[in-house]
Amino acid sequence: MNKHTKDMNSKVYQNKKLLLGILLIFIMLISGMGVSLLWNTQRMISQAVYRQLESVREIKKSAIQDYFKERQKDMQVMIETISKLKMESLNNLTIIRDNKKKQLENYFSNCFSAMSDIQNNLRVKRGIKEFSLAFQKGIQSNSYQQVYNQYYVGLKSLKETFGFYDIFLIDALGNIIFTEKKESDLGQNLYSDDLKNTGLSKAFLKGQTSTTFVDFSWYDPSQSPAAFMSTPFMSKDNKLVGVVVFQLSSEKINRIMKERDGMAPTNEAYLVGPDYLMRSDSILDTANRSVTRSFKYPEKGKIDTIASNLAMKGQIGKNIIVDYRNQPVLSAWTPIKIGDLTWAVIVETDVSDAFSPKGDPEQYFFKKHKDI
Repeated sequence: MNKHTKDMNSKVYQNKKLLLGILLIFIMLISGMGVSLLWNTQRMISQAVYRQLESVREIKKSAIQDYFKERQKDMQVMIETISKLKMESLNNLTIIRDNKKKQLENYFSNCFSAMSDIQNNLRVKRGIKEFSLAFQKGIQSNSYQQVYNQYYVGLKSLKETFGFYDIFLIDALGNIIFTEKKESDLGQNLYSDDLKNTGLSKAFLKGQTSTTFVDFSWYDPSQSPAAFMSTPFMSKDNKLVGVVVFQLSSEKINRIMKERDGMAPTNEAYLVGPDYLMRSDSILDTANRSVTRSFKYPEKGKIDTIASNLAMKGQIGKNIIVDYRNQPVLSAWTPIKIGDLTWAVIVETDVSDAFSPKGDPEQYFFKKHKDI
């Protein structure tokens, strides 16, 4: 190979090398521009996405703020509604309470008036005298049966007219010479061991001088609690002829307290005595707090609540309290005087009924708020 050829080949090689270097530089420039372009594109896309997310965030934030503002308004409306329902319910209970108290006062006023009328009833006065004489011959004697047949219908009618459970004629010695019900007390003496500590014995002793009322206590002959009213019969020379005693009917008192026109399902009115036992039957706890059950099992039948305690102290009131079932209730209470005794008239309804009235026959008022 000559020198000229070698020079030509050397130049070609150098040209190729130059072109390769230029190509590599171009490729590097193109690659750098691509990376820069890619990075700029990615940055632009990221910024656009972030701006979109921020926009969505602000929209959601505004929606959530609006939602809670609306719920806050709803809560305020509910608070105002609950406050209004509370006042309306307590006012309704107060009306029922005062109405029950008035009915009871009228009932016992009529009972006391009846006792005054009986003092002037000559038929009863003659009956005590004749029963007393016949009793000395025994309640199985013909003499006693004749007197019994003569006076029974009239005495029973007298008892039923005033709505009493039983009527007793008791002579001056304490002998029970007549009872319409003819329970185990007929023919017994009130000074005997079986009867001397009973309410009937107390009614007889107090009734020798004036008309009196003896509160409920357990009475074995009737196998139930019994309350009594009594009044004396005196001779012309002011000597005791005998005492007439009426045993009160719990049915009459229950009829007054259980009248439920317009009441909610858990609404009830009941009476409590100074021993915190029932004076009328509960409709929500018949197992423990009927009159009979509360006296038979006093440890289970007592009503020891804020309402009963305040009423026994002579206070009239209304509020949300915990009742004898350990349930929150709206309660209205007042004392009532029966003779020289104080009972409590209590009217209550569950908070669930008072605060969840139905807006229509199928849906409770607050259900729509719960479902939001």
